[in-house]
Amino acid sequence: MASYVYTASGSANASANIATDKVRIATTSSPIHFTNSFPNVALTGTVTCSTGSAVITGSGTTFVSELNIGAWIGNTAGNTVGIVAAIHNDTSLTLSANAAVGISGATARYNPYGVPYTIATANSEIIPANSTERTIIVGQGNIVSYLNVSGASAAPFSITELGMPHANTGTSGIIIPATLTVTSSTTTTTTTAAPTTTTTTAAPTTTTTTAAPTTTTTTAAPTTTTTTTAGP
Repeated sequence: MASYVYTASGSANASANIATDKVRIATTSSPIHFTNSFPNVALTGTVTCSTGSAVITGSGTTFVSELNIGAWIGNTAGNTVGIVAAIHNDTSLTLSANAAVGISGATARYNPYGVPYTIATANSEIIPANSTERTIIVGQGNIVSYLNVSGASAAPFSITELGMPHANTGTSGIIIPATLTVTSSTTTTTTTAAPTTTTTTAAPTTTTTTAAPTTTTTTAAPTTTTTTTAGP
């Protein structure tokens, strides 16, 4: 986590690239205006373009290594020139539309994210003197633009990064976003059911035989007695 000390002036200035997602800004004896912004870097060499054409021509430029498709290009005042649509070589590129403003043999600014950088103005948020604004969301790789409040004496203030730095993010220079190519493909997934072996074990059967009680009934046969009386 790094901390930087700056002094605002009557012209907008920018912090170093922020290495974390959020910062804390603490003022001293003077208030400041501030705004979150996107990083911007001066292009090598000079460029020329006109509002009647989408072509930008460079002199001493290195478009191939510095720029990417979709990058934002602006002038030094922060005005949008256009978005890069094609890079032909180090000294020639085409915008997605005619240049919004012309540049004649001057330095241009760029950032790879395709959005214009913004600068602090008299309408930007104010942090009062001797105050601390905690947990300001900036976005890693971005910057803070600041400006002295009109009529206030210039005084130092600090910007402190909060949290851990992200990979491949520093406080100087610009981070070129990785190109993400998504190829749609059809994936066929074949699921083969594993053979199932079922083993059935017959539960032993216990047979209990209960002899039914036997009832024996003996009926005595009737006895017939015949008496014969002998005659006289």
